[in-house]
Amino acid sequence: WQAGAPDPGQGFHADEDAWRAAIPDHGAGITPAVVSDFVPPHILITQFNGDPVRLVGPHGTLTPSRPDDTADAARFVREAAQALPSPAELDLIGEHLFTYVFDSPDPAHPLLVGNATNKGDIHQTSAQTCAATTCGMFRGDCDDLAELYRDIAAAQGRIAYVIHLPGHAAAAFAEKQDDEQWHSFVLQTGQPLEFTAPDLPHSLEQLYKHFDPNRPFDATQVSLALRFEGENTRSTWVLSWRIFAERAYAATMIEVERDWYFHTHHRGIATMQALIAGGDEDSANYEELSGLYRRTGEWDQSLDYKRRSMAHISDPGTRLLYRIEMVSLLARAERWDEAGAAARALLDGDLAAHPQEQQNEALPRFATMLAGALDDEHHAALRHEVIARLLFPALAKQTTGVRQWLDTRFDQKEWDRNPWIAQYRGLSGGLVGDVLGLLLSEKGPGLLASDPDVRGWTAFAEEWIDSVGFVPNGGEPAGFLAAYATSAALDEAVIGRDSLRAMAEAAPFPTTLEHDHRQRLPGLVQLPRDLPWIHLSIPYWTGAVSNELWRQKPGAFTAERVVRLGAPLRAAVAQCRALGLDSTQGERAVRHAELLIALAGHDQAQLRALFTAVRALGDRATSEATAELIGSAAKYLDPPWFATVLGIWREVLDQKPLYFAIAWNAAVAHADANALAAAQLAAARFPDDAAFAEELSYLTAVVAGRAPA
Repeated sequence: WQAGAPDPGQGFHADEDAWRAAIPDHGAGITPAVVSDFVPPHILITQFNGDPVRLVGPHGTLTPSRPDDTADAARFVREAAQALPSPAELDLIGEHLFTYVFDSPDPAHPLLVGNATNKGDIHQTSAQTCAATTCGMFRGDCDDLAELYRDIAAAQGRIAYVIHLPGHAAAAFAEKQDDEQWHSFVLQTGQPLEFTAPDLPHSLEQLYKHFDPNRPFDATQVSLALRFEGENTRSTWVLSWRIFAERAYAATMIEVERDWYFHTHHRGIATMQALIAGGDEDSANYEELSGLYRRTGEWDQSLDYKRRSMAHISDPGTRLLYRIEMVSLLARAERWDEAGAAARALLDGDLAAHPQEQQNEALPRFATMLAGALDDEHHAALRHEVIARLLFPALAKQTTGVRQWLDTRFDQKEWDRNPWIAQYRGLSGGLVGDVLGLLLSEKGPGLLASDPDVRGWTAFAEEWIDSVGFVPNGGEPAGFLAAYATSAALDEAVIGRDSLRAMAEAAPFPTTLEHDHRQRLPGLVQLPRDLPWIHLSIPYWTGAVSNELWRQKPGAFTAERVVRLGAPLRAAVAQCRALGLDSTQGERAVRHAELLIALAGHDQAQLRALFTAVRALGDRATSEATAELIGSAAKYLDPPWFATVLGIWREVLDQKPLYFAIAWNAAVAHADANALAAAQLAAARFPDDAAFAEELSYLTAVVAGRAPA
């Protein structure tokens, strides 16, 4: 290679055998699924201090983007698309020109760099990533690099996406090559990957199962990370495998996802119905319609299209998932007998017929889903049976193994990063939560006294809290406070909710973090030692706010039980800050709890302050969660006060995609008058948007259609 050669396409060339002798593309440290021609011939030209100046490969050169120059990003993308035509060559960007950093913990200041314990989730655009260049290298995390790869691949004419993976994001595209095989490629912060199969669905199945081998793969529900106008983060969507191969179909489906984003579900429904009427009866289209009808609370229609979708599915694991979802939809439709019969068929059939399933990770996941699909009141006995026969035995066995590992071979990195451990923690923690919810229900004391299963589950919960719940999470220094919230719920089941809260409030706050939280005494003997930490536990108080609101019946709502929790919550927040226990996750939970308190207490000043803080963050996820919480809580709010809430929303936040988020969440919660008020405000606020006028008409018809004659 010669610098300044007359031919601008002149690249670097090397003898293949000599190159591979020096830089192998397989062997130790290289995953078997690595892309063909991994680390192809190239040279990196640097300054004397190591700063990259130019990346040279067989097809040309690539110069790093200029710092603080978003306009130069377009040049970088064009140059990369030409100089690095293959997936293996594209990976050289991540190898040489990118450094991994955690996202800023503050969405209002996205250029800050976070760390492992204090970070946020902000998805940079390619221009922002390129502009964040220092000494020839740009910075970001997995989703930032994935978006840059996606844009470069798109500039090469490929159909590329950012895909959502467990705890990860990557760029992906697929091609049918000369060998008549479909090759699916992954470009990411790790090694680039390639998966080959005779057809695209099976190629994608290999890809997704590489990252989560225990999750059944549904080719009609491929997980993507999309962003729409002005979003600072991507959100997860699922679409058919066809979007990787068919541009027109992909454009149609992403437009439907845009309708989801704006909550203009009527347009999405109309588009999908027209697609099917035109002869496109892909199961993914029926599944999309089922999902849209779920968002509008039209459960019977959702059920109908779920059945039609399932008729096209042959994979046993996917069919099992669909059948469990059918139980949930039947319960949401209040078709209690049908839901119970469908669950019974699963319990006595598919889930019981294969005892070998108990040796893998699928059974606890399926059992958890089935238990969660059943209604506490109408299916109590059946739910009990699912836990007793399937869920508890599997998780109890796993917990025995986990405890042995914790006692003899514990490794913090493995605990924080291992996917199996993450799944176990989620499923076992969910079971403990279910047991505590049962104990704290009206029938809990009687069951504890009379039911040996419940006594066994309670013993498991206590053992789990002491042995697993307090194991530190390396990425969340305040994580032990959530364990105290769980332990407190068990104490409440014994001495009563109000008594425990009073005792916690009376206990002095800890003044130091020097404490071994894993040293536990049996039963209530531990309680005096726990009370100061329960008092400090933000998760305990935010959970108390949620429990006090959502467990009440709308017709007999007592706001004071929610509002009075504001004082101990704020005291805990202040003491946590004094001790240096700030966390992004904790701030989010506090914000939601304060919103519920302000809504319940008719506190206009607090509501305005909360909305102002949300606006200042400029974070899509925070804004959407705020809107959905307002809509879901609408069933507790009288129409005059809800109109005031909407007025403050309009004045302070006024985010177009979220007006109908409020309206539809209120409609699903059967707060019909408030849902109509939110929809009417949306249509009035944006009178030139025909989709909003159509959505108002549609929501009005949905509400009217279920009104009593």
